[in-house]
Amino acid sequence: MDSYNLLFHIAIFYLILAYITFFIKETKSGLSISFKSILYPATAITFIFSGLCIGFATMLVYIILSVIILIVCLPFLRTYLDKRSNC
Repeated sequence: MDSYNLLFHIAIFYLILAYITFFIKETKSGLSISFKSILYPATAITFIFSGLCIGFATMLVYIILSVIILIVCLPFLRTYLDKRSNC
């Protein structure tokens, strides 16, 4: 894989990570209607475009990894940093 494809895959992964973060934030706190009208179409366009470019199976793996990172790993990291800052 050349460096352009690698950078494209990394960019798509972090973009998906950002979208999932916004969706989790939206479900917890409730975002404004104008933000929702931008977030949903942007997510759909990104998923379709990148799915066509890099494959939908790869997109599914990126989505699963993003959810695992956000829901499982980040709370553990936060508690670790909180314990470390209290010492």
